[in-house]
Parts: sequence; structure tokens; C-alpha cells
Amino acid sequence: MLNPMDMSGRRVMVTGASAGIGRETSILLSQLGASVVLVGRDPSRLDETKALLQGSGHRLERYDLTGSADIPGWIKRIAEEFGSLSGLVHCAGLQMTLPLRGIQSLHIARITEINLTAAIMLTKGLSQRGVHAAESSIVFMSSVMGLVGSPGRSLYSATKGALVGMTRS
Repeated sequence: MLNPMDMSGRRVMVTGASAGIGRETSILLSQLGASVVLVGRDPSRLDETKALLQGSGHRLERYDLTGSADIPGWIKRIAEEFGSLSGLVHCAGLQMTLPLRGIQSLHIARITEINLTAAIMLTKGLSQRGVHAAESSIVFMSSVMGLVGSPGRSLYSATKGALVGMTRS
């Protein structure tokens, strides 16, 4: 029987793969037959995720997405070493509950860097010639907070709302 979700022979990069939605996404992709590039900052937690994957050919990439200017070159290197990517799932994100009066420019820069700027630079990196497969996709994990907001989460909501707008464009 044909499985429309079959990912056999495809390589997919997952950011935030060391925990939460990123970990579960990586596990599901491996169950569907994909080779997964696991991206995160904590190598021991990436190892834990890798141990949960089915199949073979998975790769660990310890990377801090706050170095967003370097993301396109980093993705190009991965594609040269590992092969073109069929997809990218950006699950990495930062959430901070902080009243507006307590927000400082450092908070804005840090959350925006991961939740929005990294997404833009990951897209730029994947769109380079030789990096993406002929048929490839990008999935961004946003949040309902990007649509409705919540007290103490104005900064998080703003970045997730901007991610929705960027995706639509």
C-alpha cells in the first residue's frame, strides 16, 4: 500500500531537536524513513534524541542559532557533506514571560534572533543552489500566541506573529 507520508530517501534538518516538539518531530521523521540532521546546542541531549530514532544515516549538528549571519554557510557545508536537504523544520525557539515594563533591548534581541532571524537565515541557507532537493519544504513552528497574545508574553507573541507574517510572504 502506498504511504503518502513516506519520507524514505529524504534528508530533513530539524532545529531544536534536543527536546520537546523538535525531538518528537525528529522521531516521527525517522519512523517515516527520513535521515534526520539533528540540530541543537546540547550534544548530550542530541545523543538522547538520536538514540530514539529509527533507521540510520542520521547526523548530529551542535549549533547555536544565535550566530544567524553564519547560518547560510553552515547549511551549505552540511549539504556538501551530507547531501541536499529535502526539508527543514524550525522548532527551536525561546519563550520568556516578562511584563512589558521589564523588557530590555537584550531580551528583544535574544528572542528575535532565535524565533525570527534564525528562521529567515535558515530559509536563505536552504534556498542556495545545491543545498535543497528538487522538491523540498520548510516548516516553521509558531504558536497561537502569535495570533492572540497573552499578558506577560508580548515579546514572544510579537516574534511568533512576525514568523507567521514572514511565512505568508
